[in-house]
Amino acid sequence: MPIGIPTDILIFVARSATILSLVPQENINQDKLRSLLNVERLALVQAGDVRKRGALAGLRYLRLIHKKNKSKIFAIRCSDWKRQSQRSYLYCLACLMPGEKIVIENSGKLVKLSWKEFLSKELPDAFSQFSHGRRLVAETSLRAMHAISKPLPPRTIKNYPPQRIAYFRTDLWTGVKAGGSVGHVAGVINAFSRMGIDVYVLSYEKPLLIDDNVKFILIPPRDFFVNQREFQLLDYNRVLVQKASKALTETPPDAVYARYSLNCWAPLALAKNFNVPLILEFNGSEVWIEQNWGRGLRYPGVAYLIEELMLRSADLIVAVSNALKQSLLERGIDPSRILLNPNAVDPDIFNPHRFSPIEINELKAQLGIPPDRIVAGFIGTFSPWHGVEVLADAIPLALNKCPNLHFLLIGSGPLLDKVKNQLESTVTKDRVTFTGIVPQADAPRYLMCADFFLSPHVQNPDGSEFFGSPTKLFEYMALGKGIIASNLAQLGEVLKDGETARLIPPGNPTALAEAISEFYNNPALSEKLGAAARREAVEKYTWKTHTEKILEALKKLSKNETE
Repeated sequence: MPIGIPTDILIFVARSATILSLVPQENINQDKLRSLLNVERLALVQAGDVRKRGALAGLRYLRLIHKKNKSKIFAIRCSDWKRQSQRSYLYCLACLMPGEKIVIENSGKLVKLSWKEFLSKELPDAFSQFSHGRRLVAETSLRAMHAISKPLPPRTIKNYPPQRIAYFRTDLWTGVKAGGSVGHVAGVINAFSRMGIDVYVLSYEKPLLIDDNVKFILIPPRDFFVNQREFQLLDYNRVLVQKASKALTETPPDAVYARYSLNCWAPLALAKNFNVPLILEFNGSEVWIEQNWGRGLRYPGVAYLIEELMLRSADLIVAVSNALKQSLLERGIDPSRILLNPNAVDPDIFNPHRFSPIEINELKAQLGIPPDRIVAGFIGTFSPWHGVEVLADAIPLALNKCPNLHFLLIGSGPLLDKVKNQLESTVTKDRVTFTGIVPQADAPRYLMCADFFLSPHVQNPDGSEFFGSPTKLFEYMALGKGIIASNLAQLGEVLKDGETARLIPPGNPTALAEAISEFYNNPALSEKLGAAARREAVEKYTWKTHTEKILEALKKLSKNETE
């Protein structure tokens, strides 16, 4: 009997298995999976490789791999099957594969799949979700249109400075361990808390890296809408209004703060219920982001109406870039309600003196980086806007000019495999280190292994202005090492070429390689620019400064009301 497999799940020993993975590749322990399934061979397929082929072609691709591997088991590797997005589609896909069908969750729990259960339970549930979801979209659309048509009510800012802030995060992206959003969420919450404000965080999971004295109220989503994320988000906002109203009754907030995300309307309803101002953090149009960088939306109409309602109703909108501020003005938002406030950094966490040379050398050894190498570092999601394809083109050019150069690439994302494959054909493996996702708390230590940093962002695919405020930009600055960045929108506004960084034309791998070669051959210049960048970050771009600006903007709104 295979080790770890209950008798009611597996009735034979298989020598090979095909696994469709819905988790990042670097989070997969293949030895553990082989032991769990008692197989000698695994054919591991990432969900993205199937998704990009479409439904039917993706199924044929999976069946071909399954057949070539002579697999007797088809397994789906996921975080939590009960709450897995598009679960019914994945269930059907599994049933169409030959052999035993199993789900392997992060916890190690195994779930058996069968046609019988799919037809008797999963499929009827899917139809019920669709019917209720369409009704929810229609109801929400009508309410949003009605609310937009009404004039804005007068803002009511009772207490300044606020003693209590209710912070909402509603995106339902579970298990995110690293990235700009993690740093931003913790940075704002902790900065408010360290000002003496009682911060109540209401969300589906506790944010990483928040201080111990921050109060967290868990409000999980219902398990009903799992197949369609847009339905699930609309439903979660209804749950939030119901449960947050009760949770905050005894300690009502003086202000509501929301990190805007797709279909996020609950914070507005709660601000109205408690008659307090709504502070809306705006990192970009979620409708635009989903349509240009995501998988698209099935119901863009309701998403746009909610976004418009939130923007028109918020008392203060924190726009993280000038491009976003201009887009808000173009949408008719009152400029007095817009605060231009770039992202920031905690300079005590991203501090070049936190780690000793011994600690950094030990980590370099673990990463396989020889101690005498000059290291160019990058951190971020391997997505189009981060310019990783440009970086992949620049790396062989730079290595040809710099014989002792090494690249440290930290992170993961949809373009990771493409970048890896491209570099495997052009450079030797011992010149580039891929770490995969590194927990946010470990990011400073990993970055300190580099001698200078890279931020090769590119223009938006539709030609619109780049609107990002890359958190890593400020983290780079705080670490006091040289920065090579695209002269693009906010990057070119915050950094000054020859003063705090070396700026290059976006999308130009030759210019990027030349700048890398310049820092490689002139480390004194890199160090000088890096030191100036840290001074700039500490003076202007800390989360403390960021939140102080938010409170000052609230104060101005309060004065305007009384005048």
